[in-house]
Amino acid sequence: MKIDIEVLKNYLIVFQEYDSPVISTYELFKQLGLNYQKNDDIKIVYHYLKILYDQDLIDIESNKPDDRRSLGITFGHSGIIMLSSKHFRLTNEGHKTLEIMLQSKIWNFTKSQLGTIGVESIKQIPAIGLAFIKTQLPFSL
Repeated sequence: MKIDIEVLKNYLIVFQEYDSPVISTYELFKQLGLNYQKNDDIKIVYHYLKILYDQDLIDIESNKPDDRRSLGITFGHSGIIMLSSKHFRLTNEGHKTLEIMLQSKIWNFTKSQLGTIGVESIKQIPAIGLAFIKTQLPFSL
């Protein structure tokens, strides 16, 4: 699956705008307008959650270390997908990345510098945005 940066941005917005610091798997589906009982929707959510988690933009809330490594979506044999509820939160890196994405002038510059959006490009968003901001200051840092 390809990464649609606007979809990724929408996920970050859902995390930020939710009225609690953590959001459950089922509430995330609801906020995204997706159905947790449809395999295609589950695959899409898994794809983007995995990217966000791998890039340290979200974290899994749990007291058990083993629970913090699973997104709660398991792909079994014969196309069976098992879903268990987890609680996710937006990390500081996630907040910084979204902040850059929401500033249209900075975001347009950042996207132009990234070229084709890939997984490694996601980590560079805050640094490129900050570099652009520095060029706009009337004084040097």
